[in-house]
Amino acid sequence: MKTVQETQGEKSNIRRYKALENLNSWGESLKNTPLEKVNLSNIDLPDADLNGANLNGANLRSANLRSANLRSADLVGANLNGAFLYDANLVGANLRSADLVGANLRSANLNGADLNGADLVGADLVDANLNGAYLRSADLNGAYLNGANLRNADLVDAYLNGALLNGALLNGADLRGANLRGAKNLTNSQIKSACFWDQAIYKGHFDYKYNEWVTDEKANQQYIDQLKKDKSSDPETPPDC
Repeated sequence: MKTVQETQGEKSNIRRYKALENLNSWGESLKNTPLEKVNLSNIDLPDADLNGANLNGANLRSANLRSANLRSADLVGANLNGAFLYDANLVGANLRSADLVGANLRSANLNGADLNGADLVGADLVDANLNGAYLRSADLNGAYLNGANLRNADLVDAYLNGALLNGALLNGADLRGANLRGAKNLTNSQIKSACFWDQAIYKGHFDYKYNEWVTDEKANQQYIDQLKKDKSSDPETPPDC
C-alpha cells in the first residue's frame, strides 16, 4: 500500500511532466527551468530549448529529446539510459560521468562535449559529431560509431572494445591507453591517422577475478610492429600531435 507522501509525490511528478511537455509544445524555452536532479524519465520533449540548462543528476531515462537544443547544458551524472537524442545539439555540453547506455545519439552534435568517464555502452553514435570531444576513460564498449567524426577527440584510456568504427574519422584523436581490442571495421589507415596510436591497446583480455582489462604486452607490441611495417596505410600528411 502506498503512503500519502508517495501518492502526493507521484501527482506532483505528473503535473511537472504535463507542465514541461505543454510548455515545450507551445514553443516555450525550458532553459531557465530548475531541473537539477529532477525525475523526467520517459518525458516527451522533442525540439526542446534546454540551452545551458542545469540538468545535473537529472533522471532522463528513455526521454525523447530528439533534435533538442542542449548546447552547453550541465548533464553531469545525468541518467540518459536509453534516451532518444537523435540529431540533438550537445555542443559543449557537460556529460561527465553521465549514463548513456543504449542511448540514441545518431547524428547528434557533440562537438567539444565533455564525456569524460561517461557510460556509452551500446550507444548509437552513428554519424555523430564528436569533433574535439573529451572521452577520457569513457566506456564505449559495443558502441555504434560508424561514420562518427572523432577528429581531435580525447580518447585517452577510453574503452572501445567491440565498438563499430566503419568509416569513423579518427584524424588527430588521442589514442593513448585506448582499449581497441575487438573493435570492428577499423582499418590500419584509420588507426594511423590518429595520434599516439602506437600507445593504444589492441591485444588483451578481461580478468574477471580482478575485474579489469589486462594487456597482452607481447601480442600487443607484435600487432603495433605489424602496423608500422604496413607502409601502404601511412597517412600522406601525418597528424599534428
